[in-house]
Amino acid sequence: MFPPPDKPNYQSPFSIFDMFDQFMEDEHGVVRLTRTFYNSTNSSCFDTTDKYENLPINQCVGPFGSPLPWGRFEIVKMERKSKI
Repeated sequence: MFPPPDKPNYQSPFSIFDMFDQFMEDEHGVVRLTRTFYNSTNSSCFDTTDKYENLPINQCVGPFGSPLPWGRFEIVKMERKSKI
């Protein structure tokens, strides 16, 4: 857990570099994540630096390094409320 932004030693969990997450479902209905990191910083996702394929969902994975040494990816389904 990170300290709140207004506390000393706060470290943002986000990088300045572009990142793209892609979820894929296989023929058995198993969903996996591919997370790709880029050298770009302008949302162009240019110049791949690292790529982690087939990361499991709902299982602890890592280490990813500071400040996120480990974690768990999950898919949260949300209902959209229609505007009237």
